[in-house]
Amino acid sequence: MKPYLYAENIQFKVKERTEPIIAETTLNIAKEELVVILGHNGSGKSTLAKILAGYLKPTSGKVCLDQVRIDKISKGQKASTLVTLTQKAEERLFTELTLAENIILWESRFSSNERLTSSELLELTGSPKRFLPLLSQPLGKFSGGEK
Repeated sequence: MKPYLYAENIQFKVKERTEPIIAETTLNIAKEELVVILGHNGSGKSTLAKILAGYLKPTSGKVCLDQVRIDKISKGQKASTLVTLTQKAEERLFTELTLAENIILWESRFSSNERLTSSELLELTGSPKRFLPLLSQPLGKFSGGEK
């Protein structure tokens, strides 16, 4: 099976740095696969996510979505196909809505077969009771890490 999102030998450099921010990276991501990018501050996580989503062009290499180069895909098609969630939660969440309302909105993006219920999401945290009081709080009152 061919990967749905494919990055081949991508590299990203800026003039201010001698070393590339992203160096010769190749990724194969299946359709509906959840990918988490972890790393230290300044390691290139956000840059990599922007390149994979087609918001930033790599210095070299290519990124393809469903076998089409990502720079040939419209912004609308990318927006309806890819989801990136950064620590800047304000870009993807509704800070004026409560945590519970945001969970319900995000749940609606998935089919019933692939969706976890709010209860199941809370169970994954290991201590769901501590989150119960937060469900009614607007996200705008949460810290960056809490969001």
